[in-house]
Amino acid sequence: EMCIRDRVCSVDSSDIYHSYDAGWKDFEDGVQYYSALRSGSDYLVTRNSKDFEESAIKVVSTEEACSLL
Repeated sequence: EMCIRDRVCSVDSSDIYHSYDAGWKDFEDGVQYYSALRSGSDYLVTRNSKDFEESAIKVVSTEEACSLL
């Protein structure tokens, strides 16, 4: 089952603060990561997987995500 369950994860202030506090090289990647983590996502979909090498969430490309659908 896809993590997004036919929805897009929301962003809240905790995602912003976690990204800032964690000192991500790319702030927006951090926001995306913490949003996915907080929402209990199974996958994080990105075209830039190298920025998520330490991810606790399985990282997939957009092509991989489309094939999962």
